[in-house]
Amino acid sequence: KAQHELDQVLGVGNLPSFNEEASLPYITAVVRETLRYSPVAPIAVPHQLTEDDIYEGFFLPKGSVIVPNVWSMLYSVEDYPQPHLFNPSRFLDANGNINPKIKDPAASTFGFGRRICPGRSIALASFWIAVASILSCYSIEPEPGEHGEPNKPQTDPGLSLLNQVPPFKCRFVPRSKELELFLSLNSS
Repeated sequence: KAQHELDQVLGVGNLPSFNEEASLPYITAVVRETLRYSPVAPIAVPHQLTEDDIYEGFFLPKGSVIVPNVWSMLYSVEDYPQPHLFNPSRFLDANGNINPKIKDPAASTFGFGRRICPGRSIALASFWIAVASILSCYSIEPEPGEHGEPNKPQTDPGLSLLNQVPPFKCRFVPRSKELELFLSLNSS
């Protein structure tokens, strides 16, 4: 689906630029779903309250330490139905555009308040252009297993402070002979 969108907007074999970002909503949805599905830091940096607060009926005194559970936020069934499925389409409306009613996971994955990641904008832009460029040039296929069946990536790395997807064998296959030649000429 992502490659189809890239081909429709850019033409086959053309590289994307940031000028096309608004015309590639499915690529944006893939980026958002990746951030949601596998947050780098499932538990965010602790914060200390600067004033008394009440949250869902609980009194929290000034000075309390709050540890945001990003994983819980991004796997909320109310916000993201069927959260254990990787589904970029959840971020699109009926017309295939980004649905502003669906929470952008970047609001949680890069931290909160004064301690929000200062490189958030650069990281999001870099991630978007990398996804768009890779998918415009390559098809990503699982490496066949011992008996020819496709290897499946492990999608539940377990609980940790930093999330790291376990390695899995796959192949990056150029999408055309012309792209293969272009990529081989530019790899040196």
